[in-house]
Amino acid sequence: MVSYSESLPGAVADPRRLPTPPHSPTADDELEIEDFAWDDVKKVFHYPCPCGDRFEISRAQLAKGEEVATCPSCSLLVRVVYDMMDYEDYDEDEEEEQSGTVIPVL
Repeated sequence: MVSYSESLPGAVADPRRLPTPPHSPTADDELEIEDFAWDDVKKVFHYPCPCGDRFEISRAQLAKGEEVATCPSCSLLVRVVYDMMDYEDYDEDEEEEQSGTVIPVL
């Protein structure tokens, strides 16, 4: 017999498993942020992709709660496992000032 909550539209049989939001892409694999290397020039974390390019995700994306790193050369995606609390105080303007990059204001 199906329970009432399971019969509702969008219901999930196991309450501990939440459905993937429709706007969230499905990742091909999961990687810890510690496995990524930091590129100080491009200001992104990167990890080698099987296609020969690399998955990339920025600190700004992590601060927004984004957890999918993309490869610009192929369709593979990886879910980045990280503690969002480590990036909640991230300030993109502060990082640019520390790097010495001057961005002209138009």
